[in-house]
Amino acid sequence: MSRAACARSALRLGRAGNGRFTPAACGRRWRERGQGVVEYSLILVLASIAVATAVGAFGDALLAHYDDIIEAIASL
Repeated sequence: MSRAACARSALRLGRAGNGRFTPAACGRRWRERGQGVVEYSLILVLASIAVATAVGAFGDALLAHYDDIIEAIASL
């Protein structure tokens, strides 16, 4: 959010009674948005590590199972 847009938003919400830009009006909102992005990226990284670990651990068994499924479909 730009400084001007933040100031307009602060005026609309009544957070800047003197008509001036107040950093507290948008600074907290900006930090919270950035915190959310960081949290989601950490979740994605941890999920991808878990999937990679599971595929590494069970990769051969999964491959054999998928081969059985492909053979069963091919024999129809």
